[in-house]
Amino acid sequence: MSRELSELSALKITSSFLLAGSMGVMAFEKEKIEQLGRCYAALDLLEVHNQTLHATQKALTEQMELHERLISIGLDYLSVEPSHICPLCTTPHSSPGELIDKVKSQNLLSELSQENSKKSHSLQFGRKNLEVKFKKLRSKQLNHRLSNSQAFAISYMKLKSNLLKLSKIRIPLKVRAIT
Repeated sequence: MSRELSELSALKITSSFLLAGSMGVMAFEKEKIEQLGRCYAALDLLEVHNQTLHATQKALTEQMELHERLISIGLDYLSVEPSHICPLCTTPHSSPGELIDKVKSQNLLSELSQENSKKSHSLQFGRKNLEVKFKKLRSKQLNHRLSNSQAFAISYMKLKSNLLKLSKIRIPLKVRAIT
């Protein structure tokens, strides 16, 4: 017993000592940290892409408004001055009615806007998937740290208990040495 007591007394208990051994694995696995880094980078990239899509959508909306105004002006003009030749591009058509139908069917910008909207939807879906993956990784990391903290607390309590037991043994040893 006195040998154990002297060994324990000689120990320099520091944070490094307490974190050594099984407690030294407090850091999250390197692979998980790299996965978290990739998730952050992907989320950043998605955010930049999202901002670009929003800017594109805004520009398309402005273009659509101009396009619709141009179509409206063109239809007004053709209703006042019926013609089979397009006043904008001078392309001939078989009849004034065919030209009016062709002008009404112009929806290129609407298709671009719909495509942009689909991309934005897809982007949001990808972002949500990455956020779920990120949350799972963070949860694993926190659980890992919690379990290590609990193991640390148990080891600390055992060490404290052993020191208390040894200090009780030490007192009678000092008394014997005096007598």
